[in-house]
Amino acid sequence: MYLLFYIITIKIILLFRCVMKSIVSLMVYVICFLYTHINVAVSSDDMDSCFPESRTYPVLTSIPSAKSLVPGIYETDDIGLILTYAVENLVEGDLVIFDIDDVLITHRLDPFYMTHTKNKTPLFERFDALEESVKNLYFFYLHTSHSPSVISLMDERLPSMVILLQSKGIKCIGNTALRAIRYGSVYTFDDAEARIKLLKDLGISFSSAFPECESWKFESLTGSCKPEEQPFFKDGIVFSGKTIPKHLTQHELFKMLGIIPKKLIFIDDLRRNVTRMQDYMTALGIECYSFLYFKKRSRDMLSYFPDSKYASELCLLERFVEKLLDNAFIGEDFEQIYYKEFLKANTEVISGNPKDEPTTCASASIDGLPKLSPVEVIPSLRLVRTPDNVTYAPIEIWDESMEEPGVRWIKVIVAEDGEITLLPDSLDKIAGYNWQWCTRTDK
Repeated sequence: MYLLFYIITIKIILLFRCVMKSIVSLMVYVICFLYTHINVAVSSDDMDSCFPESRTYPVLTSIPSAKSLVPGIYETDDIGLILTYAVENLVEGDLVIFDIDDVLITHRLDPFYMTHTKNKTPLFERFDALEESVKNLYFFYLHTSHSPSVISLMDERLPSMVILLQSKGIKCIGNTALRAIRYGSVYTFDDAEARIKLLKDLGISFSSAFPECESWKFESLTGSCKPEEQPFFKDGIVFSGKTIPKHLTQHELFKMLGIIPKKLIFIDDLRRNVTRMQDYMTALGIECYSFLYFKKRSRDMLSYFPDSKYASELCLLERFVEKLLDNAFIGEDFEQIYYKEFLKANTEVISGNPKDEPTTCASASIDGLPKLSPVEVIPSLRLVRTPDNVTYAPIEIWDESMEEPGVRWIKVIVAEDGEITLLPDSLDKIAGYNWQWCTRTDK
């Protein structure tokens, strides 16, 4: 009797241990699943507490040797140390991954913020009292007016060192939290195309890394993403967005390309990014060296720009804000900064006819509302559509007093069948002028 009771008790205990092991294994699996999938929906700000700024890593002060540097995380404010190590110790097929902002380039120079917003000046108070939709025009203007005159390289050696790495067969790519497309309340802006162009203007291009894959959407990671947050790969840069961590988009890119690099270097300015990338790549069996690049903390942003540039940019931004306060027409500023500086330089993307004069340029009278097909009549017309189907289109205007035609951007409506209609207020702006649709690519 007692023997039977003893045997039953032992079996119950063994069964209980097996059940507990199964539960623990299931919990581990669930935690791993949550880490690699569910946390893609957690914002970057929510995860900051997991990677406190007080956590430190070995700091590089000189060029490390192959033996002195083991896979892991390091800190430095000298990009030259990192890339010199890469040149001397990486081989063909190895990979260097750069974050973009605060690693390759500075933030945009914003003297209005430094002069007015921080000091709560009367001009800022008037601006801050505007409706959100009006203030958003300023922030969108600030975002889209990126150029080498207001954004600088973090280190002047970067272009030449990237080219040196590429010449040795070491692949260089970017991975940024910047979203590919920005949907504004008034305009839609192609962040990816603009950032690629800006880097090329500054002497950096990653398009040679994987020429077999010019662009690619991360459809396997976009189930819970809003359209503007969907990751995108183009010309050697992964636009991860704010929702999906960089280590996951990087792994997806590896799977799409069918590669697992033997060794890689990752450079970023945020601790959470270098920690996640290091842990994830190591788990994949990759020899990974992650660098926390903190030059943004060791060098004042204003030191990248001369005082004269600060003063001129302040005047420009103040003028834009005054126009908003006066409810003035601001299309001219968007034309100067966005359309001329960005779209003009990318006419091969926008117009499809970048080098030749247009074969057709439809003229129209200002008496009434002309309707024209942009496909059949004006194939090279450049249009920038807003989310509510309102579009800016360029026109040439002239009269007897003008030596040559001028260009203005006016509001039009594009119907579903492709017909373009000028709005009455647009007609008022060109009253008294002769005009025609502008499809020339030198305007």
